[in-house]
Amino acid sequence: MNLVMFSPQEMGLERGWPGRIDGEDVIQLAAQTIQVFFTAGGALREHAVYPLAQVDLRAPVLYPPSVRFFDGGDFAFGNTAAIVGPEDDVRWPEGSNDLRAVPSVAAVIGDEGAIGGFTGANAWTAPDLPGAKARDFAISIGPVVVTADETDPRWSPDGRRLAFMSDRIKQYEIYVAPSGGGPARAITHTQGGAHDPAWSPNGHQIAFTTFIGGQWQIGVVNSAGGGQRILTSSSGDNTNPDWSPDGKSIIFESTRDNVSAIYVMKAAGGGQRRLS
Repeated sequence: MNLVMFSPQEMGLERGWPGRIDGEDVIQLAAQTIQVFFTAGGALREHAVYPLAQVDLRAPVLYPPSVRFFDGGDFAFGNTAAIVGPEDDVRWPEGSNDLRAVPSVAAVIGDEGAIGGFTGANAWTAPDLPGAKARDFAISIGPVVVTADETDPRWSPDGRRLAFMSDRIKQYEIYVAPSGGGPARAITHTQGGAHDPAWSPNGHQIAFTTFIGGQWQIGVVNSAGGGQRILTSSSGDNTNPDWSPDGKSIIFESTRDNVSAIYVMKAAGGGQRRLS
């Protein structure tokens, strides 16, 4: 499910209302915040329906109780008052001449500490400022929170699209949605489900895994849909695809030799060979 905070354009609400994106529309939910949606277990009444093209999208979460930035096995606290929406202006920090954006994925924590969903984030930094001042002035988030039942979110290389897994049609397939809000489209159509989306460096293709004949195999599909094909057919499981920086090869794990090892193949599937 894709959740947003939105305002009808003619109303100009500062915080907005929570809503659920449904195709080209957004359906207002009977709550004041998205946090209430998670603490209520997703059981909220639905109200008015608005065309998505006629609303403005806000930050999905304002003034959270805590913000944490994770880097490897460590984390640092962020400024909870620094949250801004995806289209809001970011104030240039005083004394800095170097403002940088750090695109990332933010996890929204819901009821009982569980991950309720994921959204896009830019953790702005000013590396020429000392200490916490270098990163406590602005965190852009949103606009869409993808709930945890639609998993493994992956941003496209240009940050304009989000690929994720969803079982909205009874088995997991790969969907792609615009990062600024809008309908998600299934781009894979498999017999055994599609998992582990991995964008090619140019954003034109997505590699994935699917279950065929009792084994996991690797396929690719055009990120706009179409062109789906399976690249591996060996015995053993073939999983965790990733692209080389030039997009000409795909790295993956395989148990085809009765032991888990790293393999590489050409992006079209040929030349499969073991690396480790």
